[in-house]
Parts: sequence; structure tokens; C-alpha cells
Amino acid sequence: MLFGASYIRAYELEKDEAIYPRVIIDPDILGFFDLTDGKMPLAPAFFGKDNNGMYYQRYWTWFLFPPYCGQWDHYLLVVRHQIIENLEKFDDEEHIREKYLWLKGEFNSLIDSWRAFDLKEIEPISDKVSTNS
Repeated sequence: MLFGASYIRAYELEKDEAIYPRVIIDPDILGFFDLTDGKMPLAPAFFGKDNNGMYYQRYWTWFLFPPYCGQWDHYLLVVRHQIIENLEKFDDEEHIREKYLWLKGEFNSLIDSWRAFDLKEIEPISDKVSTNS
């Protein structure tokens, strides 16, 4: 069993703030981290700020991609396919679909930000996939 203030706080944040599939950063500890470019452990490539003001760990960055997946661009194509497939699969289940819509936005944001690094062959996910929004 786990006990303690940090565990309880994590539970509360998960229950109340982490609506989408993301790892959020407790606002109470943001002052501890230097969120400027190049500082660790949370350099800008690792975190994002969502529309609700919560900071979260970004997915699919080059720094965090699993080396066993082969090439990074191939990995991103697999991720893109999975998001599209699940947007279509859960078209009638809004509570699940909203999470995939968030992932779609996260994926497209990543692709746009990495365009300068030769990801031209990976297209953002089209709005045509999300027919229910």
C-alpha cells in the first residue's frame, strides 16, 4: 500500500485534471523546475501547456522515442495510424473519442513543430477523420 501527501495529491490531479491521456505536472512544483530551453529535466521538447493551463509531458518527442521501434519516422507513422484507426473505431463513444481527438491534436502539434527536421513525408491527421466533432 502507498500512503503520503504526494500520493494523495497525484490521485486528486488524476481524478480532477488529467482528463486526457497525459502525464500532468503538479502546478505546486512548477517553481522547482526551470522551464527554459535546454534546462533539465523538463526542456521544452519534453513538456507542453494545455488549454486548461496544465503542463504535461509531451509524447512522441525524438528524445523519448523507444529505440527498439527502429526509425523515428516509422514509429510516428505507426502512432498516426493507431490514432486514425481509433478515431474511426470509437466514433460513437464520445468519452473515449475525446481522448483520441486530444491525441490527434498532440500528434499534429508535434509534426508541425518538427517540420524543420525533415518530417515532410509525415502528414498531420486530417479533420476528415473526425466526422463526429
